[in-house]
Amino acid sequence: MMVTHEPRHAAWADRVVFLRDGRMVDESVSQDAGSLLVSAATNAIGPVTE
Repeated sequence: MMVTHEPRHAAWADRVVFLRDGRMVDESVSQDAGSLLVSAATNAIGPVTE
């Protein structure tokens, strides 16, 4: 297990779990660093609504 805030490091993992306020809010499998960065940003601010 590795804990990081760096998408390029998280991209090495087979599974990435996103946490917010100590709770799991999302997970992904085998994405590139750019996709993980978008997922992390979305989970940090919440879903985008119009």
